[in-house]
Amino acid sequence: MGLLAASPAQGVRARRILVVDDEVNLRQMLSAGLRKLPNVEVLTADSGESALRFLERQAVDQLNSRTPPIDLLVTDFKMRGMDGLTLTTHVNELYPGLPILVLTAYAAEARGLFALAGIHAVLDKPATIETIRAAALEALAGVDTLSLVLGATYPK
Repeated sequence: MGLLAASPAQGVRARRILVVDDEVNLRQMLSAGLRKLPNVEVLTADSGESALRFLERQAVDQLNSRTPPIDLLVTDFKMRGMDGLTLTTHVNELYPGLPILVLTAYAAEARGLFALAGIHAVLDKPATIETIRAAALEALAGVDTLSLVLGATYPK
């Protein structure tokens, strides 16, 4: 798991995006592309399992006011080990209301499943980085900007 961060604006907490994909090239491309968004930190995980371990530690740290929350999860649907649907189910238990974007080459199959899981958007692969950035900005727009400054979690 690595942290790639853009410089946050003075006095405003950077919005944190967790990118999960088992394909290293895609994970790096997504991370680099999303880092171009303003006031964003991008963290990456190479599997659903490592993302879930990180998010579980994050939830404890957040209770102890040691780290800011994750503001957006971007995940692949089909991965070795834990798939995107299983990951999002666990994430919804830990972080209800967290915006989630799912990238998949199996959109027809995934849309119905993810509608039940409260996913913000399902994007067809291959999606352009511009499309992914636009979806990320839309998802992050649902996060109250006051909560970004005060460190609150997610809208209901």
